Amino acid sequence: MNEESIQQKLKSLREIDVQDETGLKTAIAALDDSVLEVRLQAYWLLKDSEDRRARKAIFYGLKMNPGDTIHCVYKSAISYGDDWYYLHNDYSHFNGLILDGFTEDGEQRIDNEDYLKWLDWQDTIPEFTLACLNLDTADEFAHQLHEEIAMSPGPVEINLIANDWSVWDKLDLKQWCIQHGVDFENFKIEAQHRKEKSSTQSDELFYLSPTFEEYLIKNGLRKEVGQLWQDLHGGLAFVHTVTFNKEVNLKISDTSYQSSRGSGIDDIPFLINSQRDFHVNILPSHQNIFFESSDEKINTDRLSFEEEIINEQVQFLQEINPQDEEGFWKLITALDNSVLKVRAQAYLVLSDWERESFRKYITLTSEELEEWENKRIEHDLEEFRSRNDFDMILFDITNDPEVKLFELVEYYINRGVRLDPGETVYCVYASGLSYDDNFYSLHDELDLTHLFPDNYDDPDDQYYNPSFQYACLDLEMAEYAARQLHNQTAFKLHSEEHGMMIQMIDWSASGLPESFSLYQWCAEHHLPLQNIAGESDYGYSGAHWQDWKRVMLIERYLHDNQHDELLGQLWLELIGKLAFIHKVTLKKTRYLPIVEVF
Repeated sequence: MNEESIQQKLKSLREIDVQDETGLKTAIAALDDSVLEVRLQAYWLLKDSEDRRARKAIFYGLKMNPGDTIHCVYKSAISYGDDWYYLHNDYSHFNGLILDGFTEDGEQRIDNEDYLKWLDWQDTIPEFTLACLNLDTADEFAHQLHEEIAMSPGPVEINLIANDWSVWDKLDLKQWCIQHGVDFENFKIEAQHRKEKSSTQSDELFYLSPTFEEYLIKNGLRKEVGQLWQDLHGGLAFVHTVTFNKEVNLKISDTSYQSSRGSGIDDIPFLINSQRDFHVNILPSHQNIFFESSDEKINTDRLSFEEEIINEQVQFLQEINPQDEEGFWKLITALDNSVLKVRAQAYLVLSDWERESFRKYITLTSEELEEWENKRIEHDLEEFRSRNDFDMILFDITNDPEVKLFELVEYYINRGVRLDPGETVYCVYASGLSYDDNFYSLHDELDLTHLFPDNYDDPDDQYYNPSFQYACLDLEMAEYAARQLHNQTAFKLHSEEHGMMIQMIDWSASGLPESFSLYQWCAEHHLPLQNIAGESDYGYSGAHWQDWKRVMLIERYLHDNQHDELLGQLWLELIGKLAFIHKVTLKKTRYLPIVEVF
């Protein structure tokens, strides 16, 4: 489409009224236009509308097609490297590492926070400010931001930024003042300080530059102080151009910045409501799905509206056939959706398809298949692949188009579902067990200050930390998963340990809970106590000192008759939880594999 046709479309859009039925339909239709400028114009028209159709149309944001380009303005980062501070005004250094901890080929890298801590860097990630469709407009805003930062009291003096010493030698401060119209004579310098500190021109500039910078700021010489930084070190802000390689939706909002270039749609900067930056391969992630309002009723209505849209999207993904190429790429795109529930659903559909594809091309026993599932979840396939003599890469030699997509899906599945800052998951843990002298203790909460060290080695004691098992998006599912895990663990402990419950009792603590009555418990669960365990002959009749022999017989009876639920219930009342839930609200982006276990 030529420029004249684009401008005509934009002119027509600016003249419509979205309060009018025809205008509303025209704007909504324009959201799917092939030209980004047209889609952006339509988005601005609809973003303040209260019409349900308009809100639904822009709910997931502005659509970016493969090949679309935007120009993002970033605030440069400053890091400390033991001897100097370093200015980072180039985005390429951070691609694929700081953003999500993965290289472009999917290989896990060192944890981002540990990486930064190891380097002892501070504020090392460039900060996204705004985005523009026009490069000249982005350059203008980057220049404005550079001057704003230069005029503000910075964290680092200008002479403490590491640089090639030749820069200091080449720049003559007096000549620089003449060139930029700064009155050097009015710049008061203590002669004694200069005499003591300076022996060469570069030394003079090095020691005087902080004072000179302060002088420029004090006199409001915004342009000049910005130029000084630019000449010595480079920009305190920069432009990073992003060309999208797949379809993605961005939630955007307007800014208070105004361009001096004009009033065209490509001159209007916008914010991307994202908590993490992005580049061509790592796309935007966290976007707030909740509208803000001081009216509680409106919030409730809008939340219900959002849930309706999300549920529609989840239902749509459930019905997609990944073997259909268009459907397949819709699932891949949904992995970058702003809503966790949608991302998780896309992940599960692809995971099921991957599992079925694996079974189609690889023949394993049920035990081997179960082991492969566990290894896949743990990101540890190499040993298993080697032992079973197969390699996924061999799939590439086939002509089956389904197989050619298998490795791509495997990468996404191994990586897991993306969890963004502020999102919450409910993690199910298997409780920890520790052994001390003659009995076991149960640790059914995640207390990070009292976890046993992983490298603890004491031949007389056994230490087990709580171990992560599953992550759920809602509390109800987590409670169900924890209950099932508790029951399964109780059954397993009896099978493997030949009756574990009796070893969990601290005899010095007077035995069972005072409120527990074995007779009453069996009656409530329709168990014939006397038939199973006979009469009590322990010899104690205290209110809370129970017949342990009969408890062990009941435990064995429940195990042998596959009464998992009742065995788990007995453990819960006598000992405690063998699985528990830990609520986690993410502080930084994480990837977590999930499995539909139940």
